[in-house]
Parts: sequence; structure tokens; C-alpha cells
Amino acid sequence: LLAYLDANTASVRLEGHACEMGPSEYNYALGEHRAGSVMEYLVSGGIDEDRVEIISYGEDRPVSEINALNRRVEIKIKEN
Repeated sequence: LLAYLDANTASVRLEGHACEMGPSEYNYALGEHRAGSVMEYLVSGGIDEDRVEIISYGEDRPVSEINALNRRVEIKIKEN
């Protein structure tokens, strides 16, 4: 991902997710924290912070009944 973003002008949206355990507010904060951690990695790798957007969906968009699979960050490339 770093090499691709370094070689292109694309931006990226990081979507943080959480499982349904715990209160909704906590899960939104957790999703934001997860996405923020990936953003820190990208920025530390030389990607301009202005090219990275983060959003948290908390527990609202599960992909599985297995909680561990719902604790994730989805990376969406946005070509400019």
C-alpha cells in the first residue's frame, strides 16, 4: 500500500470497524482508533496526511457473526 500511494496521487479512506461487544459510543471510538493507527503507519511511511481520511462505523457494518472478523480497518483507494 505504501509503495502504491507513493507512486500515485490517489488518496485513501480508512474505515474503522468494531464488533458488537460493548456500548455503541465505545465501539465508534474503537473504530476511529483502529483507523487512526493505520493512518499513523501511512504517515510515518511518507504519505501526506492530507491524502488520508478516517471514518468509524463502529459496530454498524459487521461482515460476520464472528466478532474477531468485525474488528478491522477497511482500506478504500480513491483515485484522483
